Amino acid sequence: MRLLSHRSRICPFVRSALFSLWVSHALGQNLTFNGRFANTNAIFPQTLSWAASSIELTFQGARTVTIALSKVPGTGSSQIEIRVDSKIFGTTSTGSTTPKNVSIPVEGTPGMHTLVMTKLTEAGQGEAQVDGVWLDTGSFGPPRPNTSDRRVEIIGASISNGLGDMGPAVGCQGWSQTSDALLAYGPLVANHYGASFSLLAWSGAGILRKGNLIYKGGGGEDLLIKAPPTIPELYLRTVASDPSSTFDQASFVPQVILLEIGDNDFSGNHEPPSGWADKFKAFLQQIRTNAPDAYMILLITPVNVQSPIRGHTSAQMAARERARQIQELQAQGFQKLYLLELPPSVMQGSEVGCYGHPSSATQANMAAVVQDFVANLTQWTPVATQTPLSTDIPMQMPPGVAPAPAPLLADAGAPLMAPMPVYPAAAGSAPGLAPALTPLPVAAPVIVPGPVPVPMPAPVAVPMATPLPGAALPLPAAAATTVPAPVTAPMTAGSAVPVPAPMPAPMATAAIGSDFTAPSI
Repeated sequence: MRLLSHRSRICPFVRSALFSLWVSHALGQNLTFNGRFANTNAIFPQTLSWAASSIELTFQGARTVTIALSKVPGTGSSQIEIRVDSKIFGTTSTGSTTPKNVSIPVEGTPGMHTLVMTKLTEAGQGEAQVDGVWLDTGSFGPPRPNTSDRRVEIIGASISNGLGDMGPAVGCQGWSQTSDALLAYGPLVANHYGASFSLLAWSGAGILRKGNLIYKGGGGEDLLIKAPPTIPELYLRTVASDPSSTFDQASFVPQVILLEIGDNDFSGNHEPPSGWADKFKAFLQQIRTNAPDAYMILLITPVNVQSPIRGHTSAQMAARERARQIQELQAQGFQKLYLLELPPSVMQGSEVGCYGHPSSATQANMAAVVQDFVANLTQWTPVATQTPLSTDIPMQMPPGVAPAPAPLLADAGAPLMAPMPVYPAAAGSAPGLAPALTPLPVAAPVIVPGPVPVPMPAPVAVPMATPLPGAALPLPAAAATTVPAPVTAPMTAGSAVPVPAPMPAPMATAAIGSDFTAPSI
């Protein structure tokens, strides 16, 4: 490794001592996790599996912070958003198992900074790995205090993952480039209330379905989803792609659970699959066992939103059958279970994203309705605008190659630290890409506090004062029955649902590297 060759002229004993100090520094980070993680000790590497899962840390006194990212072997590429002090630095892809170095300049901005790395794309597309984070000088800080004990769990499929929400209806170039889970309704709702959240979703997943699923593109660019796991299977996993990873349900007990489930079981069908109703109700009972006091809200997306995905008839059938099962459970005394039928006005005209899925505008409209419903149940109020720990960084995107390391220095009163190594380009590879990193020695576990949500602007709340009324849900070809109805702000025909200030969209989606175009900041 270049790191060791840099010290080759130092005697072996001193070299060993310096390496130990460098390792201690690398292990001195206090990591905060949002979402499900197999390893919650403050050591690297860390795997980002689920969409919208994130890792956060704080640091101070650095000129440059460098992140090494790669993809998990056997999976596809992922899109990773990088923020410093709530400001989007950029979005990079993890297309190789060889770690790629991303260097972020922070020189001249004193104070404590917060770095957040968030996976925007879903596990069905690929899983990412954070191989390490290095500072050229300075030190890592303590975790940011978590000022909220609110917890939200989102369970669903492609709509919950934000599939296609960033892309046009025609000309979609792959789901990883056109999907941003942070702009899906679930994370928008959670961040609106400053809640920690866990997003458990896989495109094409159903309660029972196991076969392949094809989403049609507006210009013929079809997307094949190969045999996704079922939603009940995913619910049990810590790592989305690993059936053997069992999640400790007691480690994250949500107060609000948003459910976008069961639609995919009806794709191409006109009757519910055999055994579907029993499995659907059993899954809801399983969730209730793990979260006995949570508000469980099943979302019914309107037919005009569902039809581009699975067809008009299947969308109607899915809505009717899911409503029927919820009503049966309510009649049997299932408490805190609600059916929320979203209005057709959440989608304006024929506006869709890629593969017939909701655009980011439709997702924001959906989130606004859900936020009102959640507020009426929980009495939660939106979080105030979050202030960064220090002044926003006037960042300029650096070249793709990390700068050459400065000589190893030991400033008075400062810990001895090694710079991030820069690796020579291997034959046929781009410069600056690191070979597989030597695993760091396992340190004593460091227990970190609960996750902190990604900071985002506070949307405007819609005042809610009245309790939830009962309303008749229209069920095609069936008698109407009474279910809880959404409480929304008054709307006129053709008007849009009030939309909170959305989370800022990424300024760029290209990979950070030699092909990356610097955004204007």
